Amino acid sequence: MKKTIDAVLGSPEEKERLEVALFDTLSNTQWGTVDVEAGSCMLELYPKASGKPVRMDLAEAIHVLTLAKKRLEETYPDVASPKES
Repeated sequence: MKKTIDAVLGSPEEKERLEVALFDTLSNTQWGTVDVEAGSCMLELYPKASGKPVRMDLAEAIHVLTLAKKRLEETYPDVASPKES
């Protein structure tokens, strides 16, 4: 399966902390970000300019979101992780 989404750690000027930008590598468009807010990883999704829904492979989305969370947790050890039961 060809990788179609990517997670890039970066530092936007308007934010104090790093965030992970989520990109569709086929269209080279950003579809969301994962950042840290109040000690938790937060996901923000951006709508397409066309108004059509963002669609992607679920397994690949879970993988890239897990990668984004891991990168932020490595950068900010204070990020809360849910406890496994």
